[in-house]
Order: sequence, then C-alpha cells, then structure tokens
Amino acid sequence: MGEVYLARDTQLGRLVAIKRLRRDITANRIRHRRLIREAQLAAQVDHPAAIRIYDIVDLSPDHCGHHGGDRNGHGGPAIVMEYVEGDNLHERILRGPLSMASEVLPIAWQIAGVMAAVHDLKIIHRDLKPANVLITPQGNAKVTDFGIATVVDDNAPVVSQPLGRFGTLSAMSPEQLRQEPLDTRTDLFSFGILLYQMIARTSPFASCDTSELCESIAYQTPEDVRTYAPDAPPLLSALIAQLMQKSPSLRPRNGFREVQSVLQTVAEQIDSSQRPLRYHRAPRTMSPDATAVDDMTLSETMPVRDLSMSKRELTDVTNSTRVAPMALSSVIAAIPANGNIAQFGGQSSARDRV
Repeated sequence: MGEVYLARDTQLGRLVAIKRLRRDITANRIRHRRLIREAQLAAQVDHPAAIRIYDIVDLSPDHCGHHGGDRNGHGGPAIVMEYVEGDNLHERILRGPLSMASEVLPIAWQIAGVMAAVHDLKIIHRDLKPANVLITPQGNAKVTDFGIATVVDDNAPVVSQPLGRFGTLSAMSPEQLRQEPLDTRTDLFSFGILLYQMIARTSPFASCDTSELCESIAYQTPEDVRTYAPDAPPLLSALIAQLMQKSPSLRPRNGFREVQSVLQTVAEQIDSSQRPLRYHRAPRTMSPDATAVDDMTLSETMPVRDLSMSKRELTDVTNSTRVAPMALSSVIAAIPANGNIAQFGGQSSARDRV
C-alpha cells in the first residue's frame, strides 16, 4: 500500500523513515484514512520493540503549496517514523540458519514482548510476519507495519475482510481465513508461523497453490519443526505446536506473556548460565550532516524500503523545484539516488512539535 523513504531530520540529527501511499492509490481517500489510522495505532505502543512514530504530515498541494508532492501530484498523508538500519527478519532467514541462543530466542522473546503490549491496548496486528520485523545491528527486533491493525471491541467483533483483500495469506490464522470474528489470539497463530520459519527456514504451510494453502492452514497439522531442525528444544517445538492450534481456545491462555515465559525457560535449558533475555542497548551517536537548514531542494529520491522492506529503485519521484514550507515537526532531508544530501524545508509550529 505504501512506499517508505529514508530521510534525515536535520534539526535533531537523526535518520527517519517517511511512509506515504503508492502513487497509483494516492487519490484514494479511504487509503488516506487507513494510513492515518495506522500511525495512530502504532503511536500508542510504547515498547522497545515497536517502531516509534514521530509525526503525520500532509504532502498534498493544499498543505505544501503549489509544488507539494511530486510532478504528478503525488501527495497526501505521510508518516514520519523511526528509521531502523539493518535487514528485516525475512531477509535474515534467507541468509542462513539463525543461532538458537543468540538470535531465535532473543528475537522471538522481544517480538512476544511488544505483542503483549499491543494486546494490552486491545489492538490486533493481523499481519505479523518476518517481513514486518526489522532487526537492528545490535540484534534487537522492531515490529512494524500496523497497516491493517485494528482495535478489538467486545461489542463489535472484528471480522476479517474477504480473502486477498487485506493481510498476507501465508501468515493468516484459520479464523482470519474463514472471515470469522477475530481477537488477539489470531496474532498468536501468526507468531507460531513466524517462529517456525525462524527455526526451520521454511513455512509450515508452504504451497504455491492458493486453495491448497488455505486448506493446509485451516485443517492440516504442520510437520514438527524438529523435522527440519532436529536440535530444536522439545519445549520450543511444543510451544510452536500450541501456537498453531486451529482452535483459538487451545493456544496459550495467557497470550504473549506466557510465550515470553516459555522462551525464557528454553533459553535457561540451553544454557544454565543464561542471563534473562533482554534488549541490547544501541550506542547513542549523532547522525552526520545534522545542521539545520531553512529550506532547500527536494531532488529525485530513492526509497530504501518498500512494505516488505526490500531495497528497490524508484525513479521520477520529484522534480528539482523548491518545496513550499510544510507542517513538519522539524526539517527533513531526503536522500537522493546519487548519494548526496538534499533537504526540503519544514516549518514547525507548537502544535506539530514532538
């Protein structure tokens, strides 16, 4: 649904990511509201393993002046959020086996922790998968993309949309596939798939045929993860099997906090001297070229991540014209394809400061 750009906040001296709608759906007002809703839900989650939301800005001509957006009028809302250097979990899995002690268990524990916080807010993610988990250079997990997240309302159960409209088929729970009322337990099933993929490096429900994949998720019991990873701890294998139970009532009763507890126990079984699983502190450094500017030129830019967080090129995004002052919380610098820094000016107000 969106494109994500790397940018630099020149006043605060940090890199940020800016997510906006794809050019072909910029005019869709429903998509506008959904993007804003994504930011609002993600901003509620205060946890080390959650992407931090800094601001929502409007890139439309009405807010940015005559030259708002790109030469084709590509404007609309955009989310300014934390930039995470490194791969996503899907890319890390493709590179090779993950260490059980130093990668699988710590990363899974961190994801479970942020999902417990998300569920405390009565939010369900509905698209938890390796591509939506970023891994920092320190080995910390960051859960992102709340694009189809929603709030659980006891008086109005959440019902999944028709197949293929929202979400990722291979990460769906059986109840999500069947468009049944959803609660937080749907994310437990998706997490079971994710954990299985981290260990086995394949999906428990792999199929190129959509109907066969749906059949497998809804009715078939996947192979034990130890079929692919014989050294996987039995307790971890049992946890994965419980997470992927077809009936939500058979999944961990105490949700992701129970999952965290089991993961800690597994870590201690592997190494009796194992310290409690935790988040690794990142070094605090100032980004280069952190000098604030009033306004400059937005040149042709290159998004560093799409929604699946893989690198790709984007051409002809903008022209070399001055961008009118925008209601940004601070001045943002876009990084163009040629590697040089080019800024577009922002004008902050008390209401917009973060």
